[in-house]
Amino acid sequence: VEGAMQIFKHRGISVGVITNMDRAGEVIGAELGLNTMVDFVLTSKDVEVTKPDPQIFLKALDRTGALRESAIHVGDQTKSDLKGAIAAGIFPILIERNGFLTQVDEDRPRWVPVVSNLDELVRLLFD
Repeated sequence: VEGAMQIFKHRGISVGVITNMDRAGEVIGAELGLNTMVDFVLTSKDVEVTKPDPQIFLKALDRTGALRESAIHVGDQTKSDLKGAIAAGIFPILIERNGFLTQVDEDRPRWVPVVSNLDELVRLLFD
């Protein structure tokens, strides 16, 4: 994880975490040691909506200053991450760490890339 985060920072890419947790993002980030690796942690408590509501994705974009067209969202859930990113106009990438996303269905169109870890994500984006 740290290697991928360093590559993103070196390339000037803003990285944030969006989660449906009901605690403040700054607290979660500190407790999990994320504040040194990512630019922000945004929770459903912070914005008063949960994924897949597009508003939480748009608030994350506001934090980065990025345009929808230049952003990606990497998530591990088809319903909350994939549907929310698409609804917000952000290109989704699914990360399949435990083999749960083995079939393409109506929640995961064929055009959505799937990676198994962050190193694979780096290769997908930069190779």
